[in-house]
Amino acid sequence: MYRLKTNFFVILLIIYSTIANAQFYSGSQLNFGKNRVQYRYERIWSVMKFDYYDIYFYQKGYPIAVNTARYADSIIHNYENKLNYHLKSKLQFIVFNSLSDLKSSNIGIDDELLYNSAGQTIIERNKIFLYYNGSYVDLFKQIREGVARVMVERFLYGETFGANFKNQTLDAIPSWFIDGLVSYLAEPWSTEMDNLLRVNILDKKFKRFNQLEGEQARVAGHSIWRYIVDIYGENVISNVLYMTRLSRSVSDGIIYSLGITYKNFINAWYNYYEKLYKNEIEQWEAWENMYTLPISKKDNPYKVALSSDGQYAAIVADRMNQKRVYLVSIQNPKEKKLILKLGPKVEEAFDDSYPLIAFHPYAPLLSCYYENKGQRMLMLYNVDEDTKEYIKIESLDKITSISYSPDGMNLAVSAINEGQSDIYLFSFAGKNFTPITKDHYDDYGPVFINRNQIAFLSNRTKDTLEYVRKTYKYDYFSWRNTPGNYDVFIYDNRKPDILIQGTKTSMVNENEIFAHTKDDFLFLSDSNGVNNLFIAKIDSSLLIVDTVMQYKYFADYKPITNVNNSILTASIHDNKALIITKDKNNKNKISQVSLLFTPKDSLPLSYYKKQQLKKLFAKSNINKKQIETKTIDAHKQNYQIIGIDDKNDTLIDIYNYKLEQDTITIDKIEKKESKKHKTKLLTTIPHTLDDFALPKVETYEVAYYIDEVTTQFDFSYLSSTYQPYTGYGPIFIQPGMNALFLFNLTDLLEDHRIILGTHLSGSLDENEYIVSYEDLSRRADKQIVFHRMSYYSNEEEFLKKNTIHDIHFRWKYPFNQVSALRIDIFAKYDKIAYKSIDNVSLMQPDEHELWAGGVIDFTYDNTRNPLINIYYGTRGKVFFEYYQGVLNHKLNLFNVGFDFRHYTKIYRSLIWANRIAGGTSFGSTRLIYILGGVDNWLFPRYMYQPVLDPSMNFSFQTLATNLRGMPQNIRNGNTFFVINSEIRFPIFRFLFNRPLKSKFLNTFQLNFFGDIGSAWLGLNPYADINIYVPEYYYKKPITVVINNARNPLVGGIGFGARADLLGYFMRLDYAWGIEERGILSPRLIFSITKDF
Repeated sequence: MYRLKTNFFVILLIIYSTIANAQFYSGSQLNFGKNRVQYRYERIWSVMKFDYYDIYFYQKGYPIAVNTARYADSIIHNYENKLNYHLKSKLQFIVFNSLSDLKSSNIGIDDELLYNSAGQTIIERNKIFLYYNGSYVDLFKQIREGVARVMVERFLYGETFGANFKNQTLDAIPSWFIDGLVSYLAEPWSTEMDNLLRVNILDKKFKRFNQLEGEQARVAGHSIWRYIVDIYGENVISNVLYMTRLSRSVSDGIIYSLGITYKNFINAWYNYYEKLYKNEIEQWEAWENMYTLPISKKDNPYKVALSSDGQYAAIVADRMNQKRVYLVSIQNPKEKKLILKLGPKVEEAFDDSYPLIAFHPYAPLLSCYYENKGQRMLMLYNVDEDTKEYIKIESLDKITSISYSPDGMNLAVSAINEGQSDIYLFSFAGKNFTPITKDHYDDYGPVFINRNQIAFLSNRTKDTLEYVRKTYKYDYFSWRNTPGNYDVFIYDNRKPDILIQGTKTSMVNENEIFAHTKDDFLFLSDSNGVNNLFIAKIDSSLLIVDTVMQYKYFADYKPITNVNNSILTASIHDNKALIITKDKNNKNKISQVSLLFTPKDSLPLSYYKKQQLKKLFAKSNINKKQIETKTIDAHKQNYQIIGIDDKNDTLIDIYNYKLEQDTITIDKIEKKESKKHKTKLLTTIPHTLDDFALPKVETYEVAYYIDEVTTQFDFSYLSSTYQPYTGYGPIFIQPGMNALFLFNLTDLLEDHRIILGTHLSGSLDENEYIVSYEDLSRRADKQIVFHRMSYYSNEEEFLKKNTIHDIHFRWKYPFNQVSALRIDIFAKYDKIAYKSIDNVSLMQPDEHELWAGGVIDFTYDNTRNPLINIYYGTRGKVFFEYYQGVLNHKLNLFNVGFDFRHYTKIYRSLIWANRIAGGTSFGSTRLIYILGGVDNWLFPRYMYQPVLDPSMNFSFQTLATNLRGMPQNIRNGNTFFVINSEIRFPIFRFLFNRPLKSKFLNTFQLNFFGDIGSAWLGLNPYADINIYVPEYYYKKPITVVINNARNPLVGGIGFGARADLLGYFMRLDYAWGIEERGILSPRLIFSITKDF
């Protein structure tokens, strides 16, 4: 029955298309869109081709590419075994030297779909995009995430074109399902993930599960997959994926594979973590006398620094990826000054690596490192004088942390250069960098703890400093057989060749170091599963007594906090500290706290840390007596396990054991072990390099692949232009239903695009063709478009066939991600042939018109689009057009217009959308705006009175919309102005706390709207020519002309519903027109379009 109804509906629309007039232009449906800005140098890409994958990289990226290749060699087969799925095609790793470079590329650019998405098949190639942020541990996690995502999506959707096309009918998979599984496979659990989930569960933010978006959906999904593995076992992952694909529904996949209804499953998951965290939180302490600094709800702070006198704080905050640096008075936090603002507000990957801030140790000076428009700058801000000085950084690829020396003459920095992260000393006097470390370990976060010593974080395996000569393989990845955790190391300029290893921890990360006094320092550690502050003091013990006594130096450290919410970062002055922790809605908050530097004997472990240690001990075969030992070295730290069996609580020194694998010498491993392609742990890769050979490096050559195939019934034209003026009858902005075939070809890096498309009409006599080439490889984008179309139009006495050929050269210059200048230079040839239906039409000659001209517009768009037809943010366009007749030089047309839209989030997905638009044309010929109705109105009504003014010389016509409740031509003229306001309410997604199987229900929206506007001749809508409008009544042989007075302003109010049905976004509105202060009879309006 459903299929029969569907076929009937499609047949109805096809029949309608045979009587619909094909028309031009897109009414209110303008193209906006965001930009990618390529500020930096042209990238010269190279490739290394392996059996199972290829690695693409550019200048200075060879070390990163080699490490990527080495690690990917093991992880691919690991995931194939884990998911019980084998890839049929090669993976392609595209490696960027930084996140900024990745964000400036053309990866992921997609045009907005204005009408429908039915029949669209996106050919997802196995591309994985990576960037290096100074940590190879993080890079390897990106590799795991990328491989996992490709495999999961291929598992669900298939790899062939047929499978991709078939699975467009798969129910919408909620974001938590794929994003959460990818996150889990990349890193089953972590302190960060545990803290995020704990805050949201205890805050009851995950109660309304169906409302979760973005990062919250990923965290919730990650915890769901972890719950599945903990309760049902790891092997069930592939079963859930298989049953989801088979049943084409996530909820059915849960039922068939786990034997529990989806609703009960979600409740069980939530109750499991709620009970766990409620019990767990009781063993930790809340801050006393915590004062939260008032900051804007729009800002998300992520870095903080206190001045040397404790009077000021510098705060780095994010506002939709716009970076802001504030200077705040501690005594009066409302006294806040914005000293730096970077970039526009836009939805993209969050980059917390900059700005970096540090106060001078005694002068009123704030140093701030940032990246902007492809440049790296160090800004010196004088707090007292409110002045700024800039130093351009050119010798390093990126700086990742900064810290002043005690005398203020130098900065200790960690920086990335040529694919490796090292520690440098920057001299303000010489404006130069001196390397302290120069090897292939990840070094980060240096801090002067006294005048001679610099403490920093590193995952190095030895305490000897040496400048390693760059050879071929060893330098790049021999030490990275097991990417380790970060420990504290101390560099002493009196003994520059030997480091002091402050901590030596397995499964524990030290995160950040803080200077305290000349005798001790502080650092953050997640040793008990929560980021706490530790106090450390350099100590020594006698190592060898010979002719000279030799000492071993180490750090004696103890925790000084036992908090219930991880400290993300902090800044400390005396006994006061500003700390950043997670708050509601997944945002951060800044709080001022008092510190007690009294060391604690033990810290209770989180449930996650207890499980981690139990697995660690089981794998390492640790002697039970070792675990139960209560006598521990004074310089080591005890941690108390409080958990399932409280009677057998033991004190465990998690620093004082050795894993069996730690005792293995990499150089002595047998070759046969290294040749095993399967791996046991995600972070374990073959230990020798004998079985791994790097191929030759080849130059990347542009090759095109099919990126997207569209086969659908469609209502839009392939290229927009104005409709020739007819002076009679309804206006159809869009054609009737035609068969669309569109092929989108792109190269691997998405820098070049070719589009081939055709619209085939039912009669095959009104076809449309388009060919386009687009070059996006540089900052200025260029495009060439050739377009041909034909259509029939009716007049009272003639049937005309219009054939149009146009060619465009388009140039776009982006100022930033949200604003751009566009120029379109075109030539257009129109031919009108009169069909011979009688003697008069037979004698009518063909008409020819040749136009040339251009369009220039400025576009702004910072909107986010979480749901179909639901936006947040602002977008707008201002444009100027010029048409010049070529065959008739006296013809010229100028047109100026604007369209501004703002979308306000009221509550969750409920929004208020507003639009204001207008335009005017002038010149020897003009464009007439026909006011009334909506875009793509399937059964439009046209008001034949008043007749269009025959004295005006019009060449083109278009609709001015929206004015719901009114017919087309309720007003007309060469100028128009409209205001539209709507409340959009996705009611089912708003009310139901579970994923909905039906795409129709998922996209169903109620809409309450009001419109007001006018169209008129000249500049003044209240001129006599617009108020006293003639109406013509003809009856042989008499013509009666009546000049009626009318108000140029008209409006409409009403309500409606929208939903995605069969891949088309359909709208049904019930509206009342308002004219002359009276409300007209309601109209039912059926249309197919999005937005307004």
